[in-house]
Amino acid sequence: MLIVVAAMTAALAAQTSVAGFWGERWGELFWGPNFEFLPEGLQLYAPTGEFARGVDSCHALLDDLGGPAVVTAVTHIVELSQSTEGCNYIGGVPAGPDFPLLLGTAYMVELAQPQLLSGGAPNACPPTQLAAGVPLIGVGRPLVGLSCYDLLTAFGPGSVATVERLDQTSGSFAACAIDEGIVVRGTDFLIRPGEGYLVHSLTGSVPVNLNNLADAACTP
Repeated sequence: MLIVVAAMTAALAAQTSVAGFWGERWGELFWGPNFEFLPEGLQLYAPTGEFARGVDSCHALLDDLGGPAVVTAVTHIVELSQSTEGCNYIGGVPAGPDFPLLLGTAYMVELAQPQLLSGGAPNACPPTQLAAGVPLIGVGRPLVGLSCYDLLTAFGPGSVATVERLDQTSGSFAACAIDEGIVVRGTDFLIRPGEGYLVHSLTGSVPVNLNNLADAACTP
């Protein structure tokens, strides 16, 4: 678990603060149910509307994100081993494990240039169930006002220790945490569609739906 987090932190720290600053500014303008902005570098991305276009595997996501000139690799965290596994391009052709993409799961995406995606939010809004470890999650149609503090308590007492979000301004993680299942602290950032979040799950959890089920287009 520590190896996974350390590797991600080192890669993110290598990104320039200038790219991070402009990535955050563009993200504020365009991130939403119809657009997802991904700055250059390593990002935490939760596919949404791609599923409606039949993009349902690692190789398909490589091509959908723009091909070998744009995307370098897509990586996920393997639930059982808590190790990383990814696909990339070799000679312009997708290579490596073509693992299936899951709605509500986020992935580490390495981009050679920024991308503004016309993804769209999914119609399916399944519940999120955490495995013990450090799963990467996303929420396709978040409840209005859903925040980091909400995630700390949504899965039940003692289930989650911290939730982290990549801060494009600093190239580091912003995080919130809960002490002894009672006191929350840290940055209470909003949960946004298309963004990925690193969750430190202590015990795993029962399924919890974090989507806005009042949305007429959202089906559980």
